[in-house]
Amino acid sequence: MKTFAGVDYNATTFAYTNVDGAQPQSHLILAGDALYGTANTGGQWGSGTAFCLNTNGTGFASLHDFSHDVDGQQPGALTLASNRLFGTCSQGGIYGAGTIFGMDTNGGGFGMLCSFGYGGGGSYPDADLVVTSNLLYGATQSDGANHAGTLFAINTDGTGFNILYTFSLAAFIANSNSDGTYPNGLLVASNVLYGTAGGGGSVGRGTVFSLNLGTLNFTPPNPVISLGAGQVVITWPANAGVHTLQSATNLNPPVVWADVPTVPVVINGQNVVTNVMNGVLTFYRLFP
Repeated sequence: MKTFAGVDYNATTFAYTNVDGAQPQSHLILAGDALYGTANTGGQWGSGTAFCLNTNGTGFASLHDFSHDVDGQQPGALTLASNRLFGTCSQGGIYGAGTIFGMDTNGGGFGMLCSFGYGGGGSYPDADLVVTSNLLYGATQSDGANHAGTLFAINTDGTGFNILYTFSLAAFIANSNSDGTYPNGLLVASNVLYGTAGGGGSVGRGTVFSLNLGTLNFTPPNPVISLGAGQVVITWPANAGVHTLQSATNLNPPVVWADVPTVPVVINGQNVVTNVMNGVLTFYRLFP
């Protein structure tokens, strides 16, 4: 049906490029008479492509050429929801730790929904996304603390990113823990997220896990900000779950959020962070 083109080595970018992609490794999805998939490498920038073709082998089209630092590298399998295609890149993006993307079935309207970093938001997404209603669920292979992976949710419009679960730290030699490491193979049924973990568990050989989505609070509280005496004080309820205070100096895309290094102290049931005002306009949020 389709044979991908040979690649050429670009000595400037250190990438293997071609016109249509190379090394397709993820499964295809079917919509009508059209097959949609991704190629792991190749394409114009050597970071992989998304493509489609008819079930009779005709009409091949490259929908998107990924560019490592811009929108990701090594795209995984696609998911179709509301006539749009969604997927993840296991590497690349603004911070080099993978992305979530969406596009129309003709390749138009491409947008990067999330660029993973090395903080509490996880890194290296390597599981197929699953969708229910307007929510996408996925998994990362690492995180900022335990390096065992996370489960996350994000709206199909790119808003409302939340970490649902962070897997526990595994023993260094046996790779054993209570819940697993490196989650993958996700499935949602009856408001429960199921999946497998390639490592971890009591003997370090992996687990099957479930997470009741109905018991989770997806929305972080809005921090309360007050000013006075050359200081800005940010507070939020101490019982609101685990969230990281972040700041940015402007809200023009792409917004760059950075973790606030000041450790909150608990006063009268509130997390309190006090920073010195430096004359620079600063925005704050709780993440995730």
